[in-house]
Amino acid sequence: MNGLATKDKIRELEERFGIETTPVTVRGKTLQIAQVRDIKRLVEKQFSQDDPLAGFPFWARVWEASIILADELAPLEPDDGKEMLELGAGIGLSGLFAAAFGHKVTITDYDQDALCFAMLSAGSNGLDKVRFQTLDWCAPALYKKYHYIIGSEVLFNEKLLLPLHELIQNALAPDGIVFLAHDKSRMSPCRFFELAQKDFKIECRARVMRADDEEFHIVLHRLTRK
Repeated sequence: MNGLATKDKIRELEERFGIETTPVTVRGKTLQIAQVRDIKRLVEKQFSQDDPLAGFPFWARVWEASIILADELAPLEPDDGKEMLELGAGIGLSGLFAAAFGHKVTITDYDQDALCFAMLSAGSNGLDKVRFQTLDWCAPALYKKYHYIIGSEVLFNEKLLLPLHELIQNALAPDGIVFLAHDKSRMSPCRFFELAQKDFKIECRARVMRADDEEFHIVLHRLTRK
């Protein structure tokens, strides 16, 4: 997919969700991030359905873990020979910042609406070299190896942990690095790292993010092949 959302698609997103732009700053660089205007209304509408979690728009908000991940990636030296893949990107904040810091990035998600919001942000910030791809972890259509694979809050669905592990195994370059970030309160990551420890060396550290008088405890994992 190219990096631009068409005028018709923008009009459709505006009608369905409403669009607002929020400035987010990481390491002194500010990007205008497109997101759903009234997330509360969207969530209320979702919970009025018989199965509120079916198709729940987890992608619609900026997760604190994605900001911490973007901050973690900022010091990495860009290299045209080292491409980055963002998994479960949602509105793509981490990948967009990585692109803004000079990396070659492919932003992926299963949800095309999420990718369109990410495309809007790429366009408004002049990030014209970012690639976008719809990606199903259970049947991933990836045809190259990536030196960096990144993801924030991607370890929430127990059924997808094994497909995610296999995807990373197949898509990561031999000397590649995986960066994952998630809120400390999430339980599903434990199962994923039980799978991953057979094949990867895993480093872990905690970060604290403070915003609007709240503290968010984020865990960062760095995986490299054994």
